[in-house]
Amino acid sequence: MELRQLEAFVKVAEHRHFGKAADALRLTQPPLSQRILSLERELGVKLLDRSTRKVELTAAGELLLEYAVDILHKVDSAKFEVQELALGNRGVIRLGVVGSAMYRQLPTIVQFIRQALPEADIEVIPEFFTDVQLQMIRNNELDIGLVRNASVSDDIRIDVLGYEPLVAVIQEQDSVGKVVAMSELSQRTILCYPPEKSEVGRMVRRHLEEAPSIVSKIIDVPHTSSMMAMVAAGVGVGIVPESAEVLKLPGLRYARIGDLPQVGLELASRSNEHSELIKKAIAAILSSNFSI
Repeated sequence: MELRQLEAFVKVAEHRHFGKAADALRLTQPPLSQRILSLERELGVKLLDRSTRKVELTAAGELLLEYAVDILHKVDSAKFEVQELALGNRGVIRLGVVGSAMYRQLPTIVQFIRQALPEADIEVIPEFFTDVQLQMIRNNELDIGLVRNASVSDDIRIDVLGYEPLVAVIQEQDSVGKVVAMSELSQRTILCYPPEKSEVGRMVRRHLEEAPSIVSKIIDVPHTSSMMAMVAAGVGVGIVPESAEVLKLPGLRYARIGDLPQVGLELASRSNEHSELIKKAIAAILSSNFSI
């Protein structure tokens, strides 16, 4: 059964007239009639009643018409979606994000992609550390990652989006000012991201190792939201990127850490990316004058 046979049958069924159906298909009547006859021979049933001046459908023809209309509609949809996918307008964009960028940067990034690619679907994979995201990109489990201070490698493309300071998350009644030095946090419990997974965690530990006068207990906390809850419970002082300040939790405030370097936010993707959709998504983000 060929698509052109079904197209011919549907047109005859719509017009109930071979001449009008042939005109609609831009055919002469003989090849149109031949398509209908070959379809009837293939199915072994009579589809059209030609005994009157007006063509009528048989019961078998009525049944086939339902299937034929649905099949042709699905074929048209498949053609359109495949072409749109090839052009990079449709498909799924798998977007990873470090936990500290979930609250301020991620919504803006998603908005940029949706504006540029309204027919694309965005699957957000949240709160994965940079190293994990980079490996997922290499394994084709992730398309784009919002990461921090990623290590350079030939197979990963890194585009820097900007830098932001680190802040201390403290209880509202804490005595420290709006700007604090790490030495002022001496003798306190520091809540920070695990160093084996997070560049922020590694940065804090390097600073503490280089300043032995600062004596602090460190507790690894993998997620920003968990860290906030622990600060609220009085467990210690959290250290997070400034963008986490959008989490206006009751009883907490933020103090900028003046003697720690700023931390970067970057866009990670495959260096040899072939998908037009992913290329367009990256271009939409980079051309948006994004500010963290």
